[in-house]
Amino acid sequence: MKRRKRFLSKLIQKLQIFDKLGLIDKYRRKRLLKHTYSENEKIESAPPISMDWPDEMIKPYVGLVKESNYPYSYWPKFERFLQTNNFRYDYFNPCREDFIEEAKKYDVIIWRSLSDYYNISEARSKIYFLERVLEKKVLPNYESLWYYEDKIHQYWLLKNANFPVIKTYAGFDHEETVKFLNDTSYPIVSKLRTASGSHGVELIKNKNKAKRIVNKIFNTGRNTNYIGLKQKDYVIFQEIVPNYGFDLRIIVIGDSYFGYYRYPNKKDFRASCSGITEKKDIPIELLHLSRKVKNIMPKSYMLAIDYLQDRRDNKYYIIEISIFIAIETSEQLMVNDIPGRYLYKNDKFIFQEGRFWLQELMLEEFFKEIIKGNSK
Repeated sequence: MKRRKRFLSKLIQKLQIFDKLGLIDKYRRKRLLKHTYSENEKIESAPPISMDWPDEMIKPYVGLVKESNYPYSYWPKFERFLQTNNFRYDYFNPCREDFIEEAKKYDVIIWRSLSDYYNISEARSKIYFLERVLEKKVLPNYESLWYYEDKIHQYWLLKNANFPVIKTYAGFDHEETVKFLNDTSYPIVSKLRTASGSHGVELIKNKNKAKRIVNKIFNTGRNTNYIGLKQKDYVIFQEIVPNYGFDLRIIVIGDSYFGYYRYPNKKDFRASCSGITEKKDIPIELLHLSRKVKNIMPKSYMLAIDYLQDRRDNKYYIIEISIFIAIETSEQLMVNDIPGRYLYKNDKFIFQEGRFWLQELMLEEFFKEIIKGNSK
């Protein structure tokens, strides 16, 4: 059954580029709405988080965005946190034409932007306006949304900070790109700048195919898995890293650290779309590196960092980063089959047993920052 599901998932990804009517997305939505929750996917599988709030400080009035009605949506966990901690809130719909007048009612806006190109584009433009013009406190902030699901922006930030990143070419010039193709080794990986779950990730085995793709991109443009959107006048190529057959995702929220290993389907090099994961202990040196990355990247309330371990030197290199990820269960880390988290305390990482919804930990960090800002 699992092999059949993986085969169908792989087939759907290949067909989506030709799906001009959006039938595949409609099928996905219908299937998701019929989802049956397992025990560790239910919201009550983790205890609610209560936070201390200064008696002298009025709690902000919250506008909560319901980003979708699908399983694994963020907003139900956000809502439980608000209810547990007695915040006054109402639902805020940023898609409405009168969103400006509506937003003025609230002190803060909580909005998990979905990961597709169109939702991110809307969120970037409106969160900029909410933050910079209306001066609202927003989760996520515009700084972090600027690089969310944008592999080029992420690469610039990571490279500029001298973090170990997979060798990448992000080009906007046709002539320079052709020269790169003549000089590089094959195979290479081609990526779209905005795509998640391994969508838009393609293995290019030789120079001739690479040149055909590049000529189309810098001419009429190349179709993508987003309806009506082409890859035009830019490329992202990454080196194929000889690795140990997995990638490792580490998630940082304040002083809490989680993570798991992801494995590709057979005969596939992409791990993020397979759904094959293993939750076990994480190398301490990577927790320290992830802490540095989180502290230097533009501020976010959660940061997921994906790594590959290179067989040539056994070092870990960053594939990409994200401020939102798919969160299906309250067990995002397990050590010796025990769910929990690593806590950074007194310059050390200590394992703490327990189940946590990452969305609630995010809101705790968000409101801690508000308290800190108001106490200055």
